[in-house]
Formats: sequence, structure tokens, C-alpha cells
Amino acid sequence: MKKTLIIFIILISVSNFSILAQIHNYSDLKKGVHVIFNDTVLMRNAPNTEGKVLYKLPITTKIEVIEKTTNLMKFDNYNDYWYKVKYINTEGYIWGGLIADNYYEGDIDSDNNEETFMILNNTTDPNIDNNNVYQFDYNFNNLKFRIARDTKSITDFILKSIYGVMVDTIKYEKCLQFNPSLQTVRIKYEFNGEVGGSSELFLHFNGNTLDSLFNIYYEKGEGGYVCYENAIFPNDKGGQTNTIIINSECGDESSSDEKNPTKWEYSQKILIWNGKKFTEKK
Repeated sequence: MKKTLIIFIILISVSNFSILAQIHNYSDLKKGVHVIFNDTVLMRNAPNTEGKVLYKLPITTKIEVIEKTTNLMKFDNYNDYWYKVKYINTEGYIWGGLIADNYYEGDIDSDNNEETFMILNNTTDPNIDNNNVYQFDYNFNNLKFRIARDTKSITDFILKSIYGVMVDTIKYEKCLQFNPSLQTVRIKYEFNGEVGGSSELFLHFNGNTLDSLFNIYYEKGEGGYVCYENAIFPNDKGGQTNTIIINSECGDESSSDEKNPTKWEYSQKILIWNGKKFTEKK
């Protein structure tokens, strides 16, 4: 089962860099337009691998999801359902692990060519077997990001997590304070399990690769132990040129009361942009 993703449309303008990002979000791939996530995907006339092949669809092909079937199949250590879909005027079936949960189309790297940024959310119940028995597996709980151009995959990035993740914001922006040409994808997500909270992941796309710049945890906790991180960017009050300042506040709230209040521990992490990447100041 895939994590519920919230529908939103957001307009971003950063120093004359404006993008209308329409993010398509679903719970269990409900009815609506989706895109093919893998390079070549087979659309069949039955919800199984024995079905007759109706089409071979390249990555980023738009399809309409009609409904989820009850047919569950494991492939590449990931379980998902088959979906009844429509392509052109033909109805058929595609396995859900080959369909992006979330996508965006636009010129992400400002090279006058359009790219498609896709998310495949494998973080919630990825290993339910055919008897609906949950088989937790630390190795296959992740968000997979993929960028494609001209129906060809360019690059991938995987955010591994041992918790369920829900994406609620995606922004595409230039971090002009670091480098005028730095193309940044800013993804805010929530996670839950034994530890819960929210985070922002900053990815850099240079036209060929998608790399992580840094990740900020705004809130997380295990039992009564919680941590809060606050990021100060160069343009913020108290900010420093080419620097991200991350302040952390952590403590155990489970045993606190009026007589024994929580003892908070404070720390600071300073990330400095050296022209190519962020490095932590020691």
C-alpha cells in the first residue's frame, strides 16, 4: 500500500525564476493521470504477467488509472497491486510499482529542455505478502526520485528510510545565495513509525545527476525523546554568506514534570558551501 500524498498546486518565484508546479498526489493510486516510472513498461490485457501485451510504454507516458485490482504481485523485493488503466482508447493493466505516485514537468535545470521529475513512494507497507501479512524489511523502505528527458531516464536518487514517509511539499528553486546556476529541488516530507517528525531534503540537479545537498529534521522523537532542528539560511536574519546554520534542541519529555522539567541539550551544525557542495564546519 502506498502512502497518502496530499494534492496541492504551488507557485514559486525566486529571483525571476517562476514555476507553476502541479503535483499529482494519490492514495493508492486513485483515479487520475499518472506517468510511467520505468524505461519500458508492459500494459497487459489481464492483471498478471501472463496477460497479453497490449502496449510497450516508455517512461513518462501518461496513463489514466481507473481502479486498483485485488491482484498483489512481488517484484524486485517490493509488493504492489495491479491497476486497471487506460491509454489512448484502450484499457489494460499495469503493476503499480511501475507507476509514479507523483510527478512534475518543466525545465528544471534551465537548459531550455523539459524534464519530468517523478517520485515512486515505496515507504509504506512495501512488503505485504499475498496473505496480507506484513513483512517488514529495512532494505526496501524508500522514496525513489527519477528525472527523465525525451522518454529516457537521466538520473535517480533514493532516500532510504525505515519509516513510512508522506511527501507534502515539492519546490523547484535556484539557491542564488550559493551559486546562481545551482538548481535545487526542495522536498518536505513527514515520517512516522517508532520515530516521527518532518524533514526537508535539498537535492541538486546539474543536468546529468541528482545529488543530496543536505537534509534538515524539524522534529523527530522516539518514545519521549525529541529533537527540533531550526535552519537559518544566508538571507535570513542572523544568516551568514554561503552558510546554512542548523540549531538543534533535544531532550527526553517522557519523564518530565513540574518538579523535574526536561533537560534540553543544544547543539549547532554549520554547513558551508564551497562552490561544489556543502561541508560541515568542524
